[in-house]
Amino acid sequence: MIKYHAHFGIYGYLKNDDSILLIKKARGPYKGMYDLPGGSPYENETNEETLTREIKEETGIDIISCQRLTNQVITIFYNYSLQSQDYLLKHSALLYSGEFYNQKLKNEEDGEDSNYAKWIKISELANYQTTPFVKIAVSRF
Repeated sequence: MIKYHAHFGIYGYLKNDDSILLIKKARGPYKGMYDLPGGSPYENETNEETLTREIKEETGIDIISCQRLTNQVITIFYNYSLQSQDYLLKHSALLYSGEFYNQKLKNEEDGEDSNYAKWIKISELANYQTTPFVKIAVSRF
C-alpha cells in the first residue's frame, strides 16, 4: 500500500556566473540528491524570511534581497521508498532568486536537511543526481 505525503517549501535558485547553488540532501525522499536550498516556513514567517533563514542554515550564505521567479506554485509528484514502504510525495514550492553575499559555503552537515552546499556549473548538472525542482528551475529560468 502506498502512503501519501505532502510538503510545501520556499526554495532559492541562486546563480553565480555559470553555476547554481545546491545542497546535498541528508534525509527525506531526496536523500543523496542535489537540491535547491530552502524549506518550510515557520508559523507567522514570510516567504522571504523563510528563504533567508533556510539558505543561511543550509549554505552559510546571507541573502541581501530576493524575488519570486513565478507567481505560480510549482507542484510535482515523486514516488520513493523508505524502509520498505512506498510513498507518493506531492511536493509544492515557490521558487525565488536572490542577491547574496559571496562568502565561504558550509561544507558540513547542518543537522537537518543538508550534508553540505556546493556551487555546480549548470553545464555539468547532468553529472549529478538532482531533484525534480532543480531540473524545473534550470529549464525555466
